[in-house]
Amino acid sequence: MITLLVQHGAIVDYASPKSGRTPLLIAVEENKADAAKTLISCGASQWREDSEGKNAIVYAARHGSTELLACMLERCEDGSDGQGSQRATSIESAFSAAVKSGNVEICRYILDCTQHTIDISSAMCSACTNGHTDLVQFLLSR
Repeated sequence: MITLLVQHGAIVDYASPKSGRTPLLIAVEENKADAAKTLISCGASQWREDSEGKNAIVYAARHGSTELLACMLERCEDGSDGQGSQRATSIESAFSAAVKSGNVEICRYILDCTQHTIDISSAMCSACTNGHTDLVQFLLSR
């Protein structure tokens, strides 16, 4: 359906004037992996930010979608998105969002599958403050 809409002129990166959310951000937020992947293949930008400055990579981390996070990070790692300079900032923001929500799986993915250096001491402090004991144990094991 998404491909058909795009073929008939739908703007794949249309952003809500109020929230700045795009179809991709909504698909990621609702964990609709197939829709998100289709939007990306139709040219949706994973770098487009909402009114709070969050992009699809941060949304994936915030909403616990390791599959979508991996898809988008792999895409920017191979250089096919042309936005290499935004990758580091997005990874840091995604890691921060995962720590804030106590998502061990996303934190593990970011630490194990990216070559980005992450400040674990800040993450540890945040995890302790927010009572995420599983995450604290995970970070201690690193």
